[in-house]
Amino acid sequence: MVMALDELADILPDERYAPSRNDEEIGKSISIFLNKQKEVVRRVFLLKYFYFESNIAIAERCGFTERKVTHMLAHTRAQLKEYLIKEEIYL
Repeated sequence: MVMALDELADILPDERYAPSRNDEEIGKSISIFLNKQKEVVRRVFLLKYFYFESNIAIAERCGFTERKVTHMLAHTRAQLKEYLIKEEIYL
């Protein structure tokens, strides 16, 4: 579980530098971003970061290789970071 949250730490704003952003606002922005993604991308992201499943478990559940899941998550995190920067949430 800790590792999954560590992966998102590089994406989410640091309270010290973005104190005006509350958790609800950040959550809404992430929801908007996820709703714009393909269903499979959204599902993999949620399984990893909200249900804390391992990449292997996600791969088995979705019928992918572990490598594909790892790549999908890295790509989605990069896109999320870009989205949060565009929305002026990431600092």
